[in-house]
Amino acid sequence: MFPFLSTRAPRSSSFFDHRPTLLFLIFGRRAILSSALFWQSILYPPIFVRLIDASLIFLFSWHSHNITFTQKLAAYAHLYSFASTKSVVHWFQIMRSGRFVMYDDDLYTPVLRPGNQSPRSGYRPARFPTRNIATNIVILYGDTDSLVDIDAMRLELPEHRLDIRRLTGYEHLDVLWGKNVHVDVIPQVTRALLQHCEKPEMIRNITDVFGTKANFLHPDAAFGCGSADGLENGSTSDYATSTDA
Repeated sequence: MFPFLSTRAPRSSSFFDHRPTLLFLIFGRRAILSSALFWQSILYPPIFVRLIDASLIFLFSWHSHNITFTQKLAAYAHLYSFASTKSVVHWFQIMRSGRFVMYDDDLYTPVLRPGNQSPRSGYRPARFPTRNIATNIVILYGDTDSLVDIDAMRLELPEHRLDIRRLTGYEHLDVLWGKNVHVDVIPQVTRALLQHCEKPEMIRNITDVFGTKANFLHPDAAFGCGSADGLENGSTSDYATSTDA
């Protein structure tokens, strides 16, 4: 997952307006929120899950209705990332500017929204050359994800190589851990790999190794040509998958 270009979550957007110096002051310059591992080790797992749920609702308005509690118990233990504070600052800079920009080393540069005045005339961080991307890009996004502005992202990426697919009813984490990813997400990914990779036979060999129980990995399983562990051919979950081409 890469950073989206804007957010519809008011509480999280307020963090983006702070200067990098404040974020470094609060979180330091190493791994951000490393204390999360300490709390994970001492809290009863169901309590830890409830704490993460409450935090996701508060920050991003993610209710994770598409993720089962059992899946949360298994997945939330792996949610923390040893990302540096610098990586988070860079993400905030991208969200503020609404563009894919390089990391800005000037810690005193104010908010970089288009139209805002800069202390130095004409100063702006270098833009990442996304228009030079030569590979095909497939984007799967949840239409209830508060961290997505697909129209802004479309403008930043080469249109002729862009394949955008909307996942109806999905939030940010649902794409990874939702209870119906084997129906709505994985077939889309394998279909894209088969369509764009140089050696599609390598992907087909995966289904040969695992046998019929892995038939849902084949992209045709999502379009009526295969079974998915007892699911009817071509079936989709209540969270339907659609394409925004």
